[in-house]
Amino acid sequence: MHINIYIPNFFDFLMPQKKYDLKTSEDYVLIGESSAIREIREEVIPACSRSFAPVLIVGATGTGKHLVARQIHAKMKNCNGNFVRVDASLPDTLATAELFGYSPGAFTGARLNKTALVEKARSGVLFLDEVDRIENGVYEALNDILNSPNNAEYRGLGQITPKNSSFKLITASNQDLEKMVAEGTFREDFFYRVLGTTVRLPGLSERKEDIPILVDHFCSKYDLADFCAEAKTRLQDFDWPGNIRQLERFVWSIGGYYGKQIDVGSINSYLDKFSSLNFRKDQSLSLEPTNLAEITKKAILKSYERNGNNKTKTAKELDITVKTLRNKLKIYGVQ
Repeated sequence: MHINIYIPNFFDFLMPQKKYDLKTSEDYVLIGESSAIREIREEVIPACSRSFAPVLIVGATGTGKHLVARQIHAKMKNCNGNFVRVDASLPDTLATAELFGYSPGAFTGARLNKTALVEKARSGVLFLDEVDRIENGVYEALNDILNSPNNAEYRGLGQITPKNSSFKLITASNQDLEKMVAEGTFREDFFYRVLGTTVRLPGLSERKEDIPILVDHFCSKYDLADFCAEAKTRLQDFDWPGNIRQLERFVWSIGGYYGKQIDVGSINSYLDKFSSLNFRKDQSLSLEPTNLAEITKKAILKSYERNGNNKTKTAKELDITVKTLRNKLKIYGVQ
């Protein structure tokens, strides 16, 4: 069982959603066969699951930090509690009320008893996502309870009698917390509260050999037609700054748009029609239009090089005429 209170992003309302029992679902398995992912899946996650010691997961946006946290929880044999996810960037008042609960009359609008999330995480996992964005008031509230998470004492808003809970603390961040401490933007005392085994997740550009496997996984997950081998190879040309999340959105979008097997021509045609996805390493994922001319130029020149400067083969791969290709190459200054 898992409990979410995070605010979903826009795409979460568009993509098919499923509910899973974490202890039985395989949907949260870290997908890939690269050496880094295999080590995390087969060695690091099992090791982190052997005790209630804290874990810090570090990785860029979209690399799968949430999946790792769920897998640690799923593999804990001595864990029979919930997986409770908390967005650490919530405003002070809301975060405190959610974390520690409240009694009727504790504040304006509090009409019922609110069970604390730290209580719901009893004998389970409390997952603080985006811990680098935590606000000062929440620092203070959490510092005391994290002194001893195996026997944490807390008191809800409007409550007199303290309560106890025990849980495994897992935190996640896409920032270098140690650097933030040195810069004075993250409290040092709180850093040592959350510091435990540190799991570092690689970006998708560091594990491009996993892209075909991930594409197959997303096609199966969303019941889409598959991608041909050449199309999956084509996707390895991109840097995917939004990582797995960006790849998943792209596969879901293009698969739903065409409704048939995706080939290289489909990918190039889709990029010609829609420029809402950014594949360049030097920029983050954006919903704003990108420079379509640059994307097209890069795709054509890479294809031309890949096909040994053979215009006929290149035109066929790009699903354009040889005449169009010649005109493009002339514009690019390629003879």
